[in-house]
Amino acid sequence: FFQAEDGIRGSVASRGRGDVYKRQMIIGEKFIFMALKSVYGMTLPNQILPGHILLCPNRSVKHLYELSEEEVSSFALATQQTVAALSKIHAPCSFTIFTQEPDPGKEEEQMHCHIIPRKEKDLVPNDRIYDMINLFDSNFSVAYSEAIKDTSLHPKLEEYTKTLKCATQLIQ
Repeated sequence: FFQAEDGIRGSVASRGRGDVYKRQMIIGEKFIFMALKSVYGMTLPNQILPGHILLCPNRSVKHLYELSEEEVSSFALATQQTVAALSKIHAPCSFTIFTQEPDPGKEEEQMHCHIIPRKEKDLVPNDRIYDMINLFDSNFSVAYSEAIKDTSLHPKLEEYTKTLKCATQLIQ
């Protein structure tokens, strides 16, 4: 999704997230809490609810079914480890785990997964979360870029990323 905004990634295969960082300063390593062979997790300055993170495949794909068995396995393991780590940090009563695929015609987007810790009655009605995720995704590039420019957010986000990274590593 955000990684292909200006054609950095080719249509055939991804060159990996490293290329993204060199050309687009939208995200940085300091906001990556997990980096596995096939998937990475990033913290967000513009969270829907506290603890909201994204998991993304390293390879640019539009649909979950395009991932190899190894990538699906890695994605599932990353999801499990992230949920366990977020549980230790936020003590939620549940999670919203939402795999988002691009709308037809959106060439620049890729499949990704939102993991959002939930508390009792954090949203009323509860299903409002899905509209919020769709709105979040439709505005992600601009909102994230603007939030990252606000350097006053960086220390808090960096500290949260470190905490989540440590919690995730303890689980691995």
